[in-house]
Amino acid sequence: MTDINTTDIGEMLRQVSLFGHLPEQQLQWLAEQGTEVWLEPGEQIAAQGDPADGFYVILQGETTWTKDIQGETAHAVTLGAGEVFAELILLLDEPYPTTGRAVTKVRLYKLTPDCFWEMLRTCPSIFRKILKISAQRSQIHESVTQQQAKLISLGTLSAG
Repeated sequence: MTDINTTDIGEMLRQVSLFGHLPEQQLQWLAEQGTEVWLEPGEQIAAQGDPADGFYVILQGETTWTKDIQGETAHAVTLGAGEVFAELILLLDEPYPTTGRAVTKVRLYKLTPDCFWEMLRTCPSIFRKILKISAQRSQIHESVTQQQAKLISLGTLSAG
């Protein structure tokens, strides 16, 4: 993690659809709360089963997320600049359902769980948008799990 230029971060956060509508004062507050995290290609962001340690905004780069299902690895989702993650696990107080890795060099902006909750309290419009993102992601994870389970059972049947 590195010290950050809050003006630079504020400008980058303004480009993220989740935050673009915020008044300047709220955006500046948000920029002052977090830390910057840089990852190299292939570096792990989080492992399936890890507890949530914050809320993340992808400022630059691309990440890929996979899920281990009965010993098989399934691709869940690819996230890039302007997208967020760990919102659902913070809301539900659950561990990561997937493992994330940097595909390219990645620049993240991280808020602690306390700052995440404060952001939701002070910015109801963000809370609504995060609920929508969370519902969509939950559907994706469930779909991946079901598809992988079907493939595994088909493989078991054909091998049997």
